[in-house]
Amino acid sequence: MSYELSAKDLKNTIASDSTARLDHFVQKVQKTGEIWTLAEGEALLVLGTEDNSQFIAVWPHPDYALSWFEDAGIEEADLVAMNLADWLESTLEELAEAQIDVDVFPTCDEDGKVISALDLKKRLGKSLGNQTG
Repeated sequence: MSYELSAKDLKNTIASDSTARLDHFVQKVQKTGEIWTLAEGEALLVLGTEDNSQFIAVWPHPDYALSWFEDAGIEEADLVAMNLADWLESTLEELAEAQIDVDVFPTCDEDGKVISALDLKKRLGKSLGNQTG
């Protein structure tokens, strides 16, 4: 259940720094209950860097991901929504066990905030706790 995203909001958020985009990601994901990422078939698409670090990329809205996705030239993947509850209960644990980091909200011009899966779980958990408390 994505939220309405104006062209102005899209442009302004993409232009902000990675820390601001991480904060935006956490805020929006806790409200919508969904995370957007890339998948190949039934599996999340794991990307890598030259130093052999592995990560997955995530966004709070599909429109943020589209320009990055197209610019990256990744043809074999699909943009998919994941339920936040499932993400917190199993996906982040699985990523942590496999030592795969999360690149939160990369853009065409800048990497996102790369954090460990467990750090992202803590951050999302705190946000959800703050919302109910």
